[in-house]
Amino acid sequence: MKRILSLVVAFSLLCSFCIAEEVATVKNDYITIDEAVEYALKHNSTIVDLEKNVKDQKELYDDAKDEYRKWKNKVRSGGYSFEDENEYLTCWGYMMKISELQYNSFLSNREGAKQKVEYSVKNMIYSIFELQDNIELLNKSILKQENDLQIAEVKFSLNMITKNDLDSTKSSLETSRLQLESLKKNLETLKVTLKQLMGFSVTDELLITRPEYVEKELIVEDLE
Repeated sequence: MKRILSLVVAFSLLCSFCIAEEVATVKNDYITIDEAVEYALKHNSTIVDLEKNVKDQKELYDDAKDEYRKWKNKVRSGGYSFEDENEYLTCWGYMMKISELQYNSFLSNREGAKQKVEYSVKNMIYSIFELQDNIELLNKSILKQENDLQIAEVKFSLNMITKNDLDSTKSSLETSRLQLESLKKNLETLKVTLKQLMGFSVTDELLITRPEYVEKELIVEDLE
């Protein structure tokens, strides 16, 4: 008995260590998009609940099948009145079918949830990459606009441009700055949403490697 308990404790510790190691690896290293999806499919709260439902319903389904087999054997071997045996057999047959339908329904719900999570994770990651690119481009544009404003201020002091021209340059810069802040807020919100979807701690940094897209040269055959 002590040996069994020791093995159970050791197995539990090993599982805990494996889970902790997986989380630590995700926290500290860059992961691919596929790895992010795989992590989400293991830790998303909805899928975790559905996995439990599938497991519980599978047990009910197996129990119903076992009872059905028992009464089927009793009908064949006798020992009960024919009416009682067939009544129980019919009852457990219905219960087995109902359990099977519910089990298949849970399986379908789980697979549907997995597809939805996979799509959402990938969509959010690509949206994050797009926002990061837009922020980078807008930062470069703002630097140019700030330089343009400095030039405009000099020109205005020399009466080379009007006050309206100067105000227009200032307004464009201010609009870009507001747009930049909006993009940054959207980016942070999307990152938090992605972490929550993946079952990842919102306080930890999630590092995802950008895929490398190689432009393939289009080869046009000479038809002449």
